[in-house]
Amino acid sequence: METIEYRGYSIEIHRDEYPANPFEEWDCEPPMVVLYGRYEKSEYWLELTAPTLTEEQIKGSLPAIKGALGITGGLLAFCTDYAYSYRGNYANATDLFNDAIGEYVTQQSDCDKMETLADLYNAIGVPALCTSVQGYSQGDYAELLIVCTPEYQKRIGTKLTLESLRATADLYAAWAYGDVYGYQVPSIDESCWGFYGPDHKDSGLLEYAQNAIDCHIERTRRARIEQIKVWIKNRVPLQYRRVAVC
Repeated sequence: METIEYRGYSIEIHRDEYPANPFEEWDCEPPMVVLYGRYEKSEYWLELTAPTLTEEQIKGSLPAIKGALGITGGLLAFCTDYAYSYRGNYANATDLFNDAIGEYVTQQSDCDKMETLADLYNAIGVPALCTSVQGYSQGDYAELLIVCTPEYQKRIGTKLTLESLRATADLYAAWAYGDVYGYQVPSIDESCWGFYGPDHKDSGLLEYAQNAIDCHIERTRRARIEQIKVWIKNRVPLQYRRVAVC
């Protein structure tokens, strides 16, 4: 437990033992895949599969797409290698290329898929982040793929930046590795829980706790003034007036 003094009151900061999983119980976080080990992963509204590219995306971002997929030669050679139904009946070149991309991603390990998909999403203008987070123990390690998918962008009405996606990674690390806290102010019976992150200022914990104390002091001050008004109105002698506590 950590204790911070503020305006004569003690703020006790405790670890939150039962924090909510933001990626299951909230509806505001972007889609994400978490890879814990070689075979263990969690998928939050996202799968490790290649997105289906439109003809416009391919034409408008072809050099970036080729870079994301490591294509150094022509597209025909790439499609021949990975689109096993190449000699089949494709409706158009877009379907052929998407089939090849899908097979290329499928053949990779999960860890490599995350990096490739992040590069591919960014190549077509969809913000994506592949990063790792680590806890305090040696085994506390995970790889994350976070994507601001078009569906998610439409739902929240904005396009996230990579910095916002890094904040999402920090949020996951805080939840997964025990950096979630709450505060209590025993003297005024005030408490609140569910602040994610070790920096109590950045998480908002200190602001909430200090605001609770400020509000209590202000309520007490107003109550004292109202009581004094009553005493004056009723002409209560000074020696009988209680001293209001601030």
